Amino acid sequence: MKIRSITALSLLMFSLVSSLAAGYSDFSSKDASKSIVLVKAAGILGSTRDIDAIALTPNLLLATAKSVSGLSVKLTISGKNATVVDTFASGQLALLSFPTGGLTPALLSKATGKSKRNVHVVRHAGDTVSGTLVNISTGLTDMSMSKTLLSLTGSGVFNNCGELIGIYDQDAAANGAAAISLSLIKKAIDGVDGVLISTTVCPSEIDKRVLDEELRVIEREKLKAGTIKKETEALAKQKAAEEALRVSREKVVQQEEASKKALAEAEKKSKKELDEKQAALDLAKEEAAEKEALAEEAKIAKEAENLATEEALRKVNKIKAAEQQKAEQEKLLLMGAIALGLLLVIGIVMLLRRSKRQSELALDEAAEPEVIALLSFDVLIRGDAVGIKVPAELIARTRGVVIGRSAADSDFVIDSPELSRSHVRLSEKDGILYLEDLGSANGTVLNGLKLKPAQLVALHNGDELELAVSIFAVEFQER
Repeated sequence: MKIRSITALSLLMFSLVSSLAAGYSDFSSKDASKSIVLVKAAGILGSTRDIDAIALTPNLLLATAKSVSGLSVKLTISGKNATVVDTFASGQLALLSFPTGGLTPALLSKATGKSKRNVHVVRHAGDTVSGTLVNISTGLTDMSMSKTLLSLTGSGVFNNCGELIGIYDQDAAANGAAAISLSLIKKAIDGVDGVLISTTVCPSEIDKRVLDEELRVIEREKLKAGTIKKETEALAKQKAAEEALRVSREKVVQQEEASKKALAEAEKKSKKELDEKQAALDLAKEEAAEKEALAEEAKIAKEAENLATEEALRKVNKIKAAEQQKAEQEKLLLMGAIALGLLLVIGIVMLLRRSKRQSELALDEAAEPEVIALLSFDVLIRGDAVGIKVPAELIARTRGVVIGRSAADSDFVIDSPELSRSHVRLSEKDGILYLEDLGSANGTVLNGLKLKPAQLVALHNGDELELAVSIFAVEFQER
């Protein structure tokens, strides 16, 4: 019953805190000063004084009536004109109009609150003097601050939630600082559209402290109730565990007694059976010994038989190995004879091909008419590891001179696997030496220019010639 009462009280207090928190926020002099506006009041004789006014809407303000009264007083805000719209019957407040607009309205409090609550008097520049409410009446609200600390009339008086609850009146007939009350302000703005009024009551610092203490008491009660509940649950669990342990122990004792009884009966009943089993066991051991002896004899006989078989297999394998070795030797001799025969055939074929080529060259030379060389020089082709000299008479032939890596297909051979069998041709026409690529696989480059197959290009003294990957220098040697 006690726990239910605490829970209900907790829900009630949390509900109250939620409703109060909606209307409460920490006071900020910077935010409050945004709605305090500096107004300059210039008299007919040229005198000017500064007063503070409270913005109610973006273009309407409240000021103390006395601060804006006088003959031909001109009011300006940031250099722009403002006018007195109305002075209220109380004679303490005046409503100002600022056509330019752009003001930040203050949020009016829903209620002034009780005495001794914290209040803050804020000027337009953000200067703040803090104190407490001393006496609250319909017209004026007395505060604990001294008048000497407050320099401008019309400054805003704010509660700890940043809500306006009064306007400081420096000319009020009071010993200390006094402010025009919230009730007069609300009476003055009755019928004015766009004024912001708080919908919740701002709790004072004292209210908050009382509320916090009540919440702490509730929290302690909750913790205490929770602890009692946990201890009760723990005690119940402990009792249940002890009961389970007692039952378990009783079952163990019963099982031990039953086991002892069964063991005694078994011992009494099985003594005869044990004697019979022992006799049977002895007999079985004797039979096992006889069988083991027979098995050992059979094992010895089997091992002797295996030895004889292995010896026979070794002899057979030795004969097979000798025969296999002989067959391999005969095979190697046959392969050597075949290889020697192939080499002989290849040599004969190459010799016949060379003889045929030489015969063809001799026939070509015999068939060609006598050539008179028009070139006055032989051609030297020099490389890093090889060089050839091509006589002018050979170049002057109709078919010219072929250079490659095959002796059968070329007049001059360069031993390089990257060259084609017949790589390039040197020929002469009208006294000019020409170079021709014969469709080589890895190409011909003359002075950095790659030749196309069958393309005739003039060759000059000092040219750089690349055959595949080999680089040569071309020289003309006068005869």
